[in-house]
Amino acid sequence: QQMARDAVNAYPPGVIGRVCLLWALRANISPANEVLDVAREVLKVDSMNAHALEAGAIALDSLRQRDEAARLWLRLAQTDTGNLELTERVVWSMIFGGNTRKAEPLIVSAREAHPESMTLLRLRWRVAFENKSWPLAIRTGVTLLATDSAAKTASLFFLRLASSYRANGQTYKAMEIASRGVDLFPGDPRLYTL
Repeated sequence: QQMARDAVNAYPPGVIGRVCLLWALRANISPANEVLDVAREVLKVDSMNAHALEAGAIALDSLRQRDEAARLWLRLAQTDTGNLELTERVVWSMIFGGNTRKAEPLIVSAREAHPESMTLLRLRWRVAFENKSWPLAIRTGVTLLATDSAAKTASLFFLRLASSYRANGQTYKAMEIASRGVDLFPGDPRLYTL
């Protein structure tokens, strides 16, 4: 940390020294407020610095400042829109940070841009279900059911898809999916209850 602080002191307007300090603080598990202060200093000079955006968003999540954290996560995603791994990481971080509502437009547009990505499809399903965006959850669930072998082997998936239909007022479709689930997973009492 000291070498990074020395670099910051030697060249106060510089970004590189502050980014090094940011990494040192994170590596030493420094308090979130301290990490956030340095991240904000970097962002004053370089508003799209990926290291500062991520460190700041993580710090804000730990401080439970969800709105500002979501803004930084979304800005981080914009630094490289073609990077699917980054998009996935941002969406997962937003899910765990309690920002599924704000993650929904990102995952919807990412999936539309990359229709071949099964990972993005699964993330869209998770976000849509958690947000109770029933039409989106149903569309995504139907696609998963047709294309994802993992979904076909999970009783929880059938339970959630049937629940989505039910919550959307499509009782007969809910019964159909629940019945399919009961046939596939006769030992799951949740499907019988639904």
